[in-house]
Parts: sequence; structure tokens; C-alpha cells
Amino acid sequence: MALWPGVSGNVINGVGEEGRRRPSPVYWHRPNSIPHGPLQRWFYERTANVGEALAAARRDRQRAIDEPLDPVADAVSEISAAERTLDLRQAAANCGADDVGVAPMRAEYVFEGHEVPPHHWMIVIAVKHDYAAMKAAPSAGTLIEIARQYARGIRAAKGLANWLRRQGHDAFPYGGPMAGSFVLIRAAIEAGLGELGKHGSMIHSKLGSNFRLACVLTDAPLDRRLFLRHSLGTAAVRGGPP
Repeated sequence: MALWPGVSGNVINGVGEEGRRRPSPVYWHRPNSIPHGPLQRWFYERTANVGEALAAARRDRQRAIDEPLDPVADAVSEISAAERTLDLRQAAANCGADDVGVAPMRAEYVFEGHEVPPHHWMIVIAVKHDYAAMKAAPSAGTLIEIARQYARGIRAAKGLANWLRRQGHDAFPYGGPMAGSFVLIRAAIEAGLGELGKHGSMIHSKLGSNFRLACVLTDAPLDRRLFLRHSLGTAAVRGGPP
């Protein structure tokens, strides 16, 4: 508590403000750039010596982050947006996603002070945790499982990005734990993956809150209306741009 900053996350993000604005970083950004940075650094350092299993999981996560992307193919695949969209759902599953949806890339998803990406679409991926490992929280096993699923989310996003890049479309993958330039929960909700809970986290119809998010930014032609709301299947996504 001695490291707690003199400002709350609610104030940072404008709770009670009447006007709309882009979000401001609270946590999981460079420690020297946010008020909660010393607390974030303490938390991460406190778990650094939990054991070799956690260290190995974090090394594997870093390997996933460092894995290079395929080059964008010179020739663009000649298939329709509808065909690509239907194929994309299966490609996401093949890459390890437990659910996937598509939302328009909006400036309001991007943290204040960060450049808005030029891409048109945000493909949002969900990967589920092992329930038993998460039920044991707080524990070393829980930390290991979180690191494992971050790595899986990153690899799923990179696999899907590479699938698009091989078709001649630029695609940029992103996965945690650092927050990067944009928020994912709001985009995931718009993509039809779940609803916002009163606690500020997202609830998935089948995974509950037991999952992590990753995403792929792309300009590949897609027909968002063909994406289904629940777990790579069933009821149509609520309205929005095609």
C-alpha cells in the first residue's frame, strides 16, 4: 500500500466526467509512464522468484512474442470477403483460438497518447484457462497458467496473422500481458464475445471470465455479419458495420 499512487484508476479514466474521451493507461504499461508504475514493478518482481516452472512459462511466452511474422505475400488471394470470413473462423480455431469475433478498429479503443492504427478490422481471439489452475488462485500454479495462456493467445494471434499475410493482406498480431496501444475488452464485446460485468471484466457465455484475449489488426476484406456470436458457432452477432 505504500506504493499506491495518490490518484485512483477511476480518476485516471474519467469516472464522472461528462465528455467522452479515449482511455488513459492505468496498469501494464511502462512503469515509468504511469502513476501505478511502482506498484506494477513491485508486483512483477514479487513473483520473479516463485520457481523454475513459472520462469520457464514466462520464457516460453517471450519466445512467442519474439517469433517472427511471415512476409506479406505479393499476390492477393482472389476470394470474396464472405469466403475469407467463413474460412477465418476455422483458421482461428486451427491456430488455437477458443472463440473469435470481429469488430471495427475504432479510435476509442486506443489509449490516449498512442497512435491510432490504420487497420480497418480488429479480430479478437479468446483462449480459455484451465479451470482447476485458476480456482487455486492465489498460487504459483495460477501464475503459470496465466503465462501459458498469454503465450497461447499470442501464438494464436500470430498464426492467424500469418494466415492473412500469406493471402497478401497486412495483419498485425497482439497479445498480453502488457496493454500495448489499445484496450481489448470493449472491442471483444463489440465483436460479440461477451458482455461487460459490473466488476469491469468481460463475461463470455461459455467461458465465463476464465479466459484471456488477443487480437489481430488487419485491412483484409471481411464480412462481419457472417461472424457468429458464441464460441465459433450459433446466434448472429448484433448489428454494426458489415
